[in-house]
Amino acid sequence: LVTLSPEDESALPVVHDGQEFNYVLGGTVRVTLGKNSYDLRAGDSIYFDPRIPHGQSAVGGTAKFLTVIKES
Repeated sequence: LVTLSPEDESALPVVHDGQEFNYVLGGTVRVTLGKNSYDLRAGDSIYFDPRIPHGQSAVGGTAKFLTVIKES
């Protein structure tokens, strides 16, 4: 379970093996995946290849999401 605040400093994009699933529980999470960004709200989810540089940040207030990572 990850809680993000808009005041958090942006982390550098990360990469890792396996698969990743994010499910937004509250607020708005901006998922940057390569050169694309997606704003996800409560109830939205995304499943992606984490070998693509990626990161998450809060938009407009605190945001919470569940992340499930299956490493190879």
